Amino acid sequence: MTCQTCPSPGRKRVVYTWNDEYDRRGMAWVKTCCDACYNVPHGAGEDGEYRHFAEQYEDPEPDPDGCCVALDDVASAVRARFDQGGMPALLAKLEELRESMWSCSPHYDVLGDHAVVLTVQGACVPLMHRVWQAGVVSEPVLSAAERRQILRTIDGMQRALIAMVEEEHRD
Repeated sequence: MTCQTCPSPGRKRVVYTWNDEYDRRGMAWVKTCCDACYNVPHGAGEDGEYRHFAEQYEDPEPDPDGCCVALDDVASAVRARFDQGGMPALLAKLEELRESMWSCSPHYDVLGDHAVVLTVQGACVPLMHRVWQAGVVSEPVLSAAERRQILRTIDGMQRALIAMVEEEHRD
């Protein structure tokens, strides 16, 4: 989810409006905020009503390593599928990832899916291109026809992502 104030990633938070006439907080709202834009009301920790709303409506704080670990798992799974079953297994894994993008609601984390596409591209680089590492050049593992097939599959993942973004903007 994206913060309603800035373009940073955010999560659902309980916020209060401020009533200037009475110089006190007003109504509670649930708003998508990033950490920088979220302002916790002073003394909120002692307020039973606030704690109740927060427990009921706020998204849990994300695991700081969760996203990176999940992307590392995607990269490892892509490489493992190729190592275990060659090109057919790799294509099956990429199709599985593309289908998983559609299994979520249109308002699913599009940025997360974009990260998955970039991770897949990165995992496939040594298979499709020359890689320079420590002064040694390795040739691509896949033939030209297989590289085109992988690129078409990744392009299909990107088209699915674009379609999801378009659908989200229609709603």
